[in-house]
Amino acid sequence: MKYKYIEFTLDREIKEKLDRYCKENDLTIEETVNLAITKLEDLYLNGSEGKND
Repeated sequence: MKYKYIEFTLDREIKEKLDRYCKENDLTIEETVNLAITKLEDLYLNGSEGKND
């Protein structure tokens, strides 16, 4: 039960922050998610430069 409450609380906080970011930046949720994915890909690519697997 404790974990369900934490999950619910996190879901609510994420949704509130996402909604606020969309309104502040005049973006749709889809545009915001695509922007986030692009930034994560850039971070991944920049972080893996010069490293060997």
